[in-house]
Amino acid sequence: MAEFKTYSPDEWRKLVHPEWFTPKIDPKLYKFVRPIKKYDLWSGSSGEVFIAHIPNGVNIPKYHYSVAYELTSNLISDVKSLSKVLIKPNNTGFVGAFMSDPRLQEIMRINGISEYADLQPIATQPAMLAGIVDALLDAGVDEIHIGENMLWAGGTPRAFWETGYIHVFSDDKYKGKVFFVDLYEEDTELVELPIKANSYDLGFFTKTRPPKALFDEMYDLVVVASIAKMHNCSYYSLLIKNFSVTWNPRRKRWHIHGIPLKLFDREYATELLNEEIPKDRQYEIYFTRKGKRRLAFITNGLVSTSPLVTYREEGELLAQVDPHHLEGLSLATLMLGIGYLIVRYTGMFATVSKELQKKGTRIVGLISGIVGQEGEGPLVYGARRFGGFALAGDNFPAMEALSLDIMTGFKDFDFSRIVELEAIDFGKRYDIDVSEVFVDTKDLWTLKLAEELTAMSKDYRNLTAHFIDFEGLSDIKHPWDIRTGPPFRLPEGIYVSPRTWLRMMYLNSKVYLHAMDYVDKGIEIPLIPPV
Repeated sequence: MAEFKTYSPDEWRKLVHPEWFTPKIDPKLYKFVRPIKKYDLWSGSSGEVFIAHIPNGVNIPKYHYSVAYELTSNLISDVKSLSKVLIKPNNTGFVGAFMSDPRLQEIMRINGISEYADLQPIATQPAMLAGIVDALLDAGVDEIHIGENMLWAGGTPRAFWETGYIHVFSDDKYKGKVFFVDLYEEDTELVELPIKANSYDLGFFTKTRPPKALFDEMYDLVVVASIAKMHNCSYYSLLIKNFSVTWNPRRKRWHIHGIPLKLFDREYATELLNEEIPKDRQYEIYFTRKGKRRLAFITNGLVSTSPLVTYREEGELLAQVDPHHLEGLSLATLMLGIGYLIVRYTGMFATVSKELQKKGTRIVGLISGIVGQEGEGPLVYGARRFGGFALAGDNFPAMEALSLDIMTGFKDFDFSRIVELEAIDFGKRYDIDVSEVFVDTKDLWTLKLAEELTAMSKDYRNLTAHFIDFEGLSDIKHPWDIRTGPPFRLPEGIYVSPRTWLRMMYLNSKVYLHAMDYVDKGIEIPLIPPV
């Protein structure tokens, strides 16, 4: 039996380096506020979702704590006993990593990202985590693990220090009950699981490698605690991404962003599409080296990409297209990179969650848009948004669908209509026929894939929606009426499946002409150190 090595907050406090950033945080603000009213927004027959709203301009840490506590308490109200729980925050990026660069400090100022731990939109805020933990402890949970897989210098201890977790959970009331876990320490024993993606191509990244301890610990409950974010290389980031990409060793994780170079081979693309590609639609790949790294340039004969770092996975070459490395910002590689990442992480989530459920572990999630992020998230190029909402449940496809509607909807337009309008604007910009994209937008291909792989309906109207109101809202006609402020801004790019985009790259003459055009996502400074 494999077990995670657990650490008390005090043990990790001893590892703190003098150069690490110390956030501004005040756990004394975490006082429970009772909601004004509770009622059902609509009734369904296949499960529940809990939705909370807070007033604008209030004490954010206090209300965020209260919302997390209330949502968690409702989620577990029907559980008779819980012994051991794992909480997976979204904490693979943290403010301190960017504080030392004055160029990034200015970008952070523009985007409203500060040193206040509970007001930053990059990592799950400590107020949210404290509310979850306190609700679990009050329900009688014996032991709580908070685990993450951090790639950057200083690892998970640095992430938990710079986000404020160590400060909060060093309090005496958590001793012997709350422990930290580095999910991928050097001696971690792994298991290899195949990724399912239905009819989608995985492009030589066909396995996920979670720690064996994840299953052997026999957790009664896993809580996925996520921020409502827009994302520059997966369009959005909610629950499924937070509980998927994590389950890979550090040296393999960046490979998830890779696209198969074979996609730019006419014969391989013909086989994938099962369609005849015109002979004049040809892409060429040229290689060079920078030190030990092999770089690739892709061209359509008109424009070429920037140099792309290549990796070898299952014997085949992948090209790195994470825009935070200033790579993948051509139209073709960006859209393929987004699509392949989503297909892989959705498959990883379905695989890992099913294995946990076989062990008797229940998986629930909280999405918080109280302090969310819009635009080119998930790091400092996305802007902070006080969205005023949070939701919780165990049907992840439906919760993501609901969250996206809350985040982006307005008037009578839901998320599917919003992304359709974005595709129409994209088509006008490049003088491209985008009618093929509408198949992906109308049935929301990302959520449809999640629905198929998890066997959970993405239609949140099938759930009973319990509304927990901390302000006193009235006249809620649409889910987005719960949101504070205007719709969340979307990232640059369009919502399109990799299969549809690959077909357009080869069979749509206008897309072919523009395939290597630069896409300005505003990411001008490399953010992520080599890993």
